[in-house]
Amino acid sequence: MKIIVGIFSSIIIGLMLLVIMPYLNDYLQSTKFDSEKWILSQKETESNEQLRWNMRRDLLKNYHLKEKSKEEIFKLLGKLTNEFENKIYYNLGPATIGINMGTLEIEFQNNKVKIYRIFSG
Repeated sequence: MKIIVGIFSSIIIGLMLLVIMPYLNDYLQSTKFDSEKWILSQKETESNEQLRWNMRRDLLKNYHLKEKSKEEIFKLLGKLTNEFENKIYYNLGPATIGINMGTLEIEFQNNKVKIYRIFSG
């Protein structure tokens, strides 16, 4: 009976680690936002392909994008990846979970940031 409980416990712990590790890894790889490095990372290389993804948490927490003007966003984040109607998009590179790519979407209203979102897919 003790052997069965030990095996079952090991399986449960292993499954929990499989679920938790990608999120823990993502948190541990977080990087302080640096506007210059962000802008330079537009030319992705293997050494910086996840840099923007790793900076996103600090960017959103400490730079208060809401209500910034388009000019302030461009000065902070540089050249955008894409634009559609009143939304602009920045490629964040590969997300650390799976094979997904990250995107920062910023929506403007009256030339001020109305809302922003991170997509991973």
